[in-house]
Amino acid sequence: METTQSRLLHRSYSADLIKAISIIAVVFIHAYSLIPFSPSYNHWVSPILRFCVPVFVMLWAYFFELSISTREKKLAYLATKFYRFLIPFFIWSAVYFFYVADTLNMSFIQIVVRYWTGYGWSGQYYFIILLQLIIFFTAISLVARYIAHYSVTVFIVSIFFYGFVSYFPWFSHGVMGKIGDRIFIYWIPYVLLGIIYARRGFSNLLAVPPMVMVCALIFIPLEYYFLHPSLSAYLVPSVFIVTVLMVNSIMKGYAVERNPGSSLSKVVKILSANTLGIFCLNPLIIIVFSRWYHLQNYNLQFPFCFVIVPLFSTFLVITTSLLIALFLKRIKLGMLV
Repeated sequence: METTQSRLLHRSYSADLIKAISIIAVVFIHAYSLIPFSPSYNHWVSPILRFCVPVFVMLWAYFFELSISTREKKLAYLATKFYRFLIPFFIWSAVYFFYVADTLNMSFIQIVVRYWTGYGWSGQYYFIILLQLIIFFTAISLVARYIAHYSVTVFIVSIFFYGFVSYFPWFSHGVMGKIGDRIFIYWIPYVLLGIIYARRGFSNLLAVPPMVMVCALIFIPLEYYFLHPSLSAYLVPSVFIVTVLMVNSIMKGYAVERNPGSSLSKVVKILSANTLGIFCLNPLIIIVFSRWYHLQNYNLQFPFCFVIVPLFSTFLVITTSLLIALFLKRIKLGMLV
């Protein structure tokens, strides 16, 4: 019989695995700027990996709900979490601002909008989304309490919601188009389901075998190719469906590490524990490497370079970001990563 401890260990490893996969996907998408050629399959691979940020948002809501539900002073806990996200947001935004900003002939308002509202660096928007979600988390959690018995209904309604958002022109024009996916409302379905799963467990109905989960990924580029969603790469029905299936499937037991002491398990755990650091650092590492790559003017031509180079670039960026994150933790600057 499975013990409580084994269930907790499985849940921990499953969450670590999803986070590790997602951060690799994030870096793989970003690392294409390092490649001195444009692989023909990029327009298929990049959309497939867009589940990465939604996975982080859903797991963040899941663990945040588990944690806050045990706290007596919930407002104080929310304030602490808000502050802890605010520090890396301002520090890293300042780093990127001073390194890449071109403020010549720009007004103060233009500088703020361009470099401090989600467009300053590749991961900035994620902090803005989470800071908003922390502010409204209590209200969203209250709603989740009343609809917790209808998780499948929430899933179905959310598919229509993302279809409406992705294909109704009003969302991609004017002010709404400029805001893009930075507003927290677009991410509420992920947060609602994360909270519901924290309270009632993951859905058996939406947990599918690994092969089905992998095959479902192909529907993301197909939606892009045939339907051309206009708002955000993350806010499309196929990405939402794949994200929910992936989280439920892995968390329900379709990816169990039989040997917790194995090398794979250790790598997964290290990546998972440093996802925020890798997320913050990888755009900076890519900028630095890109400038060096372009100065060298390499002309890479060898068998399977269109596969090897993207994989190597991703490995290089992740390894460098991870080492810097671990170093920052070692010198007592862990609040940045």
